[in-house]
Amino acid sequence: MIKDRSYFVYVGTCAAEGRADSIHICRFDPGSERLDPIGSQSGLVNPAFLAVHPSRRFLYTVSDVASDQADEGGVTSFRIDNDTGRLTVLNRVFSGGGGGCHLALDNTGRTLLVANYFSGSIAAFPVQEDGQLGNPATLTRHHGSSVNQKRQNSPHPHAVVVSPDNRFVLVPDLGLDQVISYRLDSSALSLIRSDPPFAGVEAGSGPRHIAFHPAGGSAYLISEMAASITALSYDQTRGTLRKIQTVLVSPEGNGASSGAEIDIDPAGRFLYASNRGDDSISVFAISSDGTLELTQRISAYGRGPRSIRLTPSGSYLLAANQNSDSVVLFWVDPKTGSLVMRDRMLRLQSPACIEFVIAWG
Repeated sequence: MIKDRSYFVYVGTCAAEGRADSIHICRFDPGSERLDPIGSQSGLVNPAFLAVHPSRRFLYTVSDVASDQADEGGVTSFRIDNDTGRLTVLNRVFSGGGGGCHLALDNTGRTLLVANYFSGSIAAFPVQEDGQLGNPATLTRHHGSSVNQKRQNSPHPHAVVVSPDNRFVLVPDLGLDQVISYRLDSSALSLIRSDPPFAGVEAGSGPRHIAFHPAGGSAYLISEMAASITALSYDQTRGTLRKIQTVLVSPEGNGASSGAEIDIDPAGRFLYASNRGDDSISVFAISSDGTLELTQRISAYGRGPRSIRLTPSGSYLLAANQNSDSVVLFWVDPKTGSLVMRDRMLRLQSPACIEFVIAWG
């Protein structure tokens, strides 16, 4: 297990009216449970999702805007000051489409992947040694639709997640009700469809984000429209998925479904999922066969928990409540995985994503 240290906490922001223009920079000290704001990086438009380079020297964000114009939908690279946590802009490139909503780096740090929600496309960018981004080397578009014509009349890739062995990329597509699998060639910056190319989920469920189990043999998908979690067996040789179980994030019949984020503790014992529909966080125990059992459901202590993120040690969890402008701290019981809300709440504008970097200074 990773030992707890002091962390810089980067909080991306997103607001429907476009007022979110900053990445909040905070510091979290697990010893004292202090969570303090220390600065911000402004001049951005809805920096809704963040990704940290494997070297922990660079940070990347994508602007969540509907436009597919190059001067609006961008990916920005930053250098991280390891002593202060401050950010320095390196460069900015076009995301390759509209509605950039998620990005991830491959394990080598040489490839950055972006999901463009409104354009239905996935872009792959070269990452230079100094952290700057080149122009998109690959742009792959999805095609099709699903049953909900209001929200699924076209493809909407919602995440790009690299497999632990760096060989495949999984893309949950809300508009298609599919998780599409690509073989990744990081040296050529290419994405090739796996065979079979996708795993389908329940019609109208709206796949959003996916997380691999640390052991690599399974993955877990949160669907936004159904607020459900699907446990999937993952073939590490072929990059393919097989459904083994689906459970609801919140009790059936509450009429409030808007699944948002999913995270798994470093030991692979517990899974955490947020539901913006009823502003809750659910905890599931992960069994040896990969199935899930609900063990706790707790308030997010705010509205619209768009992001939840465990510290690298798994000892604490932060919830970004986008609609109540708050970030809330929870302690994680190491035996049961249960969450205990701490009296630590930051008021930050429209928090939408959380990333941790060890503070060496």
